[in-house]
Amino acid sequence: MPMASRILASMLLGLTGGCSPGPCPTGSVRAADGLCYLPEDGGSDLGTDAEPDTGDSDTSVDLVDGDPIRVVGFEGEHELGGRLLEWTDSAILSDSVGAVCGVAGVALVDLTNGSTISSRPTPPCLRMAADGGVVVASDRRSQLTILDVASPPDILEMGFIRFDSDDIRHEDIAIHDRRILVGWHGNGARLYDPSSNLLGTLPATDAFAVGLHADRAVISDAAELVLWDVTDARSPVELSRVALPGEGRDIEFDGERVAVAMGGAGVGVWDVQDDTLVARGSMIVPGAGLAVALDVDEVWVGSWQHTVLLRLTDDGLVTMGHESPRFSAMGISAEGGTALVADWHGHMTLQRERDVSSPELIVNEALYFTAGDTTQIVRVENHGPRPLEWDFSEIPEGFSVSGSAVTVAPGGVEIIQVVGPETLDYLAALPWSSNDPDESSGEIALAPADRGVGAAHPDFSLQGFVWPDRDTSEFSLSAQEGKVVVLAYFALF
Repeated sequence: MPMASRILASMLLGLTGGCSPGPCPTGSVRAADGLCYLPEDGGSDLGTDAEPDTGDSDTSVDLVDGDPIRVVGFEGEHELGGRLLEWTDSAILSDSVGAVCGVAGVALVDLTNGSTISSRPTPPCLRMAADGGVVVASDRRSQLTILDVASPPDILEMGFIRFDSDDIRHEDIAIHDRRILVGWHGNGARLYDPSSNLLGTLPATDAFAVGLHADRAVISDAAELVLWDVTDARSPVELSRVALPGEGRDIEFDGERVAVAMGGAGVGVWDVQDDTLVARGSMIVPGAGLAVALDVDEVWVGSWQHTVLLRLTDDGLVTMGHESPRFSAMGISAEGGTALVADWHGHMTLQRERDVSSPELIVNEALYFTAGDTTQIVRVENHGPRPLEWDFSEIPEGFSVSGSAVTVAPGGVEIIQVVGPETLDYLAALPWSSNDPDESSGEIALAPADRGVGAAHPDFSLQGFVWPDRDTSEFSLSAQEGKVVVLAYFALF
């Protein structure tokens, strides 16, 4: 992901989770970058009697070496009706058609090639849910828009569910059999019919993520997962409640299995057995678990920084592969091995290659040196099920490293020390190569750290645009010297 996108993703994460991070889930540790990681032999404790996920369990199949995720297509459209799209959520409608929604509308996507079939402006859409040929788009504030998408390319307006009060934003939504479930924080989770009739309320301290299938509903109530019988929506019955490693942000529920994305606490999976939630495993993912999708025994996660494919085994969750988004993986849905990613300024269609796996590299993008602090740390992480081979292909003059090549075991981390000059007042880079098919080469930027107000900053350039002209161009710090510059950042969460 480009550095600017990662910076914005960090801003979004901060707005979602508050100013200071909470404790890491049991079994994980917080690293120097502020993120939670699994140790090589540990998994997250789900607070149940189930065996914890080890993070490195055998998938019980013969895996072929290769890239497990194939990009079918990406399409970026920066405007619809004169407004930026910012795709935030997605839904699979059939074997060949999916839908994405954003601040300017809803679009249908051809899953065979990733192209846009049609689009329709709607009120801003930040969450969406689909059931057959019906899509519900939520603005998280005052209304739900109900659309008929049964006959592509047509996107037909069926109606709205409008709410009297917008003082508390609603969150996740789900639809099944013409009933719509809305997570509404302290107001609980509310069930509606398409005619705006309130059918019933599931009480909660903080209902955020929701799932609905037939006469069963699941909601995240702060850091708990709750299963409900909603046969009679006027008198819902709580069936099972378990502790979550973190607060739920997205839920997928197929009637037999529940997957929950929990921000920095990663993702967890539970089976529904005899109306009881039974833990199957959890996994810390790079980035933050923002969106989750179930596809039989596979789990897809959108974590802003990556699209992560996990396999559910008898021993827990195993990472099969990652695919980097073009911008930020905001929402995800999956079915039959195909995943549709709401990729902020575009949408990406992916196809998993069954029983194919690879190492998955996560490594620093930059190191910052200060006077008197010439040693920095490179973390080379392998989130895949195969050994990672990684090496520096060149060491720039004035720098030294504690090791130029490492082999990282599945789920492991290797640490390399980088020693720079006593005073660094220029930009350099450490190029590297690896056997990760998606990350076969790259470089770590080496730069001086912030030296305080009044000090000259090394020159750099970024892509940007000047409103109302949306065509991007290169802007350098040196070219703006003496000018008044206003930087505008836009965030949805």
